[in-house]
Amino acid sequence: MNGDEWEISACGIDEITAPVDEVDVSVVSRLFPSLNGYPVIRPHGRINLLIGIDYCHLMPQVLETKGNLQLMQNQFGYVLRGSHPLLISHRSQPSVSVRINHVNIVNFDEISSLPKKTIKEDLDSYFNIENLGVSCYPKCSGCKCGNCTPGQNNYSLKDERELALITKGLVFDSADCRWVVSYPWIKDPRLLPNNVSLAFARLIATEKRLNKLGPDYCKAYQSQIDDMIARKVARKLTEDEIYRYDGPVFYIPHTEVLKPDSSSTPLRIVFNSSAKYMNFSLNEMWAKGPDVLNSLLGVLLRFREEEVAFAGDLAKMYNTIHMSLFDQHCHRFLWRDLKVHNKPDHYVLTCVPFGDKPSGTIAMLALRLTAEIIQDQYPVAVNAIVKNSYVENHF
Repeated sequence: MNGDEWEISACGIDEITAPVDEVDVSVVSRLFPSLNGYPVIRPHGRINLLIGIDYCHLMPQVLETKGNLQLMQNQFGYVLRGSHPLLISHRSQPSVSVRINHVNIVNFDEISSLPKKTIKEDLDSYFNIENLGVSCYPKCSGCKCGNCTPGQNNYSLKDERELALITKGLVFDSADCRWVVSYPWIKDPRLLPNNVSLAFARLIATEKRLNKLGPDYCKAYQSQIDDMIARKVARKLTEDEIYRYDGPVFYIPHTEVLKPDSSSTPLRIVFNSSAKYMNFSLNEMWAKGPDVLNSLLGVLLRFREEEVAFAGDLAKMYNTIHMSLFDQHCHRFLWRDLKVHNKPDHYVLTCVPFGDKPSGTIAMLALRLTAEIIQDQYPVAVNAIVKNSYVENHF
């Protein structure tokens, strides 16, 4: 409409859909006075091009609604959607035509239905997380509930397998003196679709919210990104790396969490690994692993055993564990320094983030495996790390 041009990636197909019927839309100007006599053209006949939602900036936006009829507008002009009794179709005979042009199933064995959780299961899961570290085992005398058994580690067979999978993925890099993890994939990561279009839409939404919040929050968000890059928790991808990498790729949306009462960090960035695209999310592709935290009651009791007690904190604990290159490309994200007219840059997370489902288990296992390395040299310190450490899931 304004002489602009867009370059899109197109796929050829013999016939997109059935021809569009001719409809008399001359009454539209009476239904929508805001048109001021501007003619609305209703093309009919063969469909030549179908533009998908991955080009969301070309999608029409609703201007007005009259009953079941909506007047919309996009880069090409005015668009009608819906129905109205005054709109008359010139179809000779009423009929319904349904066509399926293309169906492609890669591997039938990998298609499975997901059972729906009941409200009781959701509530049980909520209270288990809420009581993490403070609930005692067994929960009742003689295990009358059937959900717990006496013992230090109440792991099911599934928990033990997931724990072994996570432990196997942790490798100590002696040259750089750091742990590198390969994530515990329980579903084939090659099934992941490239969701860069979703990430770009979420980026635009985040930028709009930040601009509404004001320059201080924009500056704080940019500062957090710069800090991640400076600490090598994230890195920018080169054009060559973006297009030459042929493994699975998945982008993680990121957003702000406001802490207005904090003078040092009024805003923090969180990455949403549970975000879904085409019914896929990263957190559903990984094993979580069992709860490997020490009993908080036991830690507090042992805290009073001696005359002098020490307490410490592991700064940026999750970020001290690096990810394999394979997993980095499944942790891509977009950012463009709040310059909304620029093309976004592509980044990857290089270290374990907070929002991943197995992050807590990975961090605690790395801590304990580190203690095992120095077992002979510092037995007292190792005992404190293994038995008296506790991590509360907050940031």
